[in-house]
Amino acid sequence: MNNEPKPINDDLKQALADLRARQKSGEHMPCPRCGRDTMLPKLYANALSRHADGIFVCPDCGNAESVLQFMNSPLPIEEWAVFNDRRHRDDFKDTPGEQAWAQI
Repeated sequence: MNNEPKPINDDLKQALADLRARQKSGEHMPCPRCGRDTMLPKLYANALSRHADGIFVCPDCGNAESVLQFMNSPLPIEEWAVFNDRRHRDDFKDTPGEQAWAQI
């Protein structure tokens, strides 16, 4: 079984470079991995992603990445909220009950 990450295509490389530049410029944005508004105000206080070079993710996603790496089961970058409209981007606490159940 090959657990090597698949190569990142050029479009994704460009999107990651744009995301990195936006983060470094100080733009406040949701966590690119989970899509929640959980990024700490000071960029360096967040977790540096283990899978996307130079990209910061929220502390919860940093912990999740470390556990998933230990289990040899990383979340593909293509599945991150910032690149995937199908992933849930908001906190369920802010969503009405019926709408939250529909997303589950």
